Amino acid sequence: MIQNMGIDPKLLSLTRLFDGRLFKIPNYQRAYSWKKEHRKALFGDIKSSFEKKREHFMATVVGLKQDNPIIIAAKEYQNVDIVDGQQRITTLIILCKAISMELGQAANEKKVKQDLDETLVKHDERVLLLQTNHDTSHYFSNYIRLGTYDPPKQAKTSADRNLLEAMTDCEEFVKKWKNEQADLVELIAHINNKINFVYHEIDEEQLVYSVFEILNSRGLSVSWFDRLKSTLMGMAFDQKCTTDMINEIHKRWSEIYRRLGVLQLAEEVLRFAATLYEHDKSRMLSDTKSVELLADRSKGGPRQIIQTLVWIEKVAKSVIKIHEDKREVSLNNIVHARLVAVAIDLRDDLTVDEKDELYGCCSRAAFCIYGICGKDARNAVGEHVRLAYDINRKKISVQQIKDRLLDVVSKYPVNESIKKLAKTDCYTKWQNELRYLLYKYEEHLAEKSGQNITNEQWNRIWEGSASKTIEHILPQSTKRAFVHYLGNLFLLPPEINSKLSDISPIKKDEEYAKTGFLMLQDIRKSLPKWSRQSVIERGEKIAQWAAKEWGIPQRRKTVQIHREKRSEKAAI
Repeated sequence: MIQNMGIDPKLLSLTRLFDGRLFKIPNYQRAYSWKKEHRKALFGDIKSSFEKKREHFMATVVGLKQDNPIIIAAKEYQNVDIVDGQQRITTLIILCKAISMELGQAANEKKVKQDLDETLVKHDERVLLLQTNHDTSHYFSNYIRLGTYDPPKQAKTSADRNLLEAMTDCEEFVKKWKNEQADLVELIAHINNKINFVYHEIDEEQLVYSVFEILNSRGLSVSWFDRLKSTLMGMAFDQKCTTDMINEIHKRWSEIYRRLGVLQLAEEVLRFAATLYEHDKSRMLSDTKSVELLADRSKGGPRQIIQTLVWIEKVAKSVIKIHEDKREVSLNNIVHARLVAVAIDLRDDLTVDEKDELYGCCSRAAFCIYGICGKDARNAVGEHVRLAYDINRKKISVQQIKDRLLDVVSKYPVNESIKKLAKTDCYTKWQNELRYLLYKYEEHLAEKSGQNITNEQWNRIWEGSASKTIEHILPQSTKRAFVHYLGNLFLLPPEINSKLSDISPIKKDEEYAKTGFLMLQDIRKSLPKWSRQSVIERGEKIAQWAAKEWGIPQRRKTVQIHREKRSEKAAI
């Protein structure tokens, strides 16, 4: 079928694929998104085929041929936009650079290194074999040219972090290969000549999306978000969009992918964008249904396609905003609770103060159900999805949103669960929730004393894992029954926490004093006699505050009970 379209697929080795071509990943494609498990699978394929001394089919690559070939050192190179296969090609190029840097000074290795370097960076030092997209920090180009890169933790976006982690993983693979297999020349020879690709080179962009449709129908792996992009782009060409329209659509996709490079949330954005248009009243739409709905909403012509993309970009911006607050543990963990927060953020008719108030209500509701009551993500799905839809489509009022959230929470034993906190193991399975609760408690104490808690120590606490920031006043090594109770726990930056792990409470006092945390005041007063009673008393004090912060007013619960009784009578 592809040949009937005037496209001639070729089976090419990596060397033949790279020969005479310069590649670019357009900005309207997603940024580098591979994780460690993807690279591990690629390394496994290389090693397995090498050990079995056989060729290996790696993947399909689709390239869009551009009209501007370039001549470098008397050789002509064809410019090609990679529109499918960019993740694998990017990783293999990083791997080739990692191999180049490990090759030694022996004559054969020097020659292989020279050939590799000239493949990756052409005689004109400005031209790379591959130009990546959304690489605002120039991590990729710096690595390919200079072999230097920053630690992944310094990355400001998810896309940058993925690139830096790829460099780390590739160098580790090469070093391990060198230690175990010894011969790097044999490794690069195998990668260059025995790793094969089916390559489709297309002259017209509109054919790209026909190829995508065929590849999708054959069950090849393409993300649902990319399928939506392919569908909408295909519709744009079918509707005879002008060049200006196509350029605007490309610009919209570029902006969407730029935003999604901050955090890898493409599939969530897809499902949220569709669910807030429509829903089945009990759950979020699936990836398949989301693509179908958004494509159907775009059938009215080019302007309708652009309108859909504007909506997706708007949803992406809100999704990223909600995700970026790492403190909101329940919103980060529960997708349908997050959907409500996104719906609130999307409302242009609400003031900043109204949105902030509603975010607080949404956060409290989520923490009550999924934090304090310990319910899992199967609970209150329909209520959240219907509320999010009504916030977005029916534009229900601020008071109605607050009432609906409180109604959902009223169905759960929040008050009873809070009462149990003081004599509960709050450490073993509740670490993220505990960190959030203690943060809010410190925030309460700071507000009460007219102080501000946003300081460097708290930032370090949120950056580390919860388990490394939770301090046991009486050490865990004592194995006392109450060692994991709420009153025996608070938060410290990871480096201080690890230093104090097995020290007795009284000897920790000097280090505690340096932190300046307000919640330590009561602890330090009791330290000489720190006992089970001290732990229970502190736990009850925090629980009493939690009851004011998250507890459900009794009057509200009574109203809810009356509503349920009226509903039962009506049903009878």
